[in-house]
Amino acid sequence: MAVSGSAPAAAQQLPLDGDLPERWFGPLTMTDIVRYQGASGDLNPMHHDDELARGAGYPQAFGVGMLGAGYLATWLSGPPTSSAPTPCAASAPASRN
Repeated sequence: MAVSGSAPAAAQQLPLDGDLPERWFGPLTMTDIVRYQGASGDLNPMHHDDELARGAGYPQAFGVGMLGAGYLATWLSGPPTSSAPTPCAASAPASRN
C-alpha cells in the first residue's frame, strides 16, 4: 500500500516542505490483520475467516479502519516520537492485496 500526496493539515506542523515523501507499507497479509485484531481485542471472525466475510458480502476477511489509521499515523509522523492523537475516519476496511 503506497501513501503519497500533499501534506494534510495535521502534518503541517512537521518540518517538511510541501509534499510528504512516499512510504510503502505492506503488502498487508492475513497475519498482519490477525495480529492487529488480537492486539486490539477484536476477535470477530470477520477479520480472519474469508468464507464468513464472503457470506456477508465482502470479498475477503478484512482489518478494521484503525489498522489503516495506524499506517496513516506512521506516514504522518515518521518514527514514533509522540503519542499525540491523530484524528481520522475510515472510509473502507483494510483489505489484503
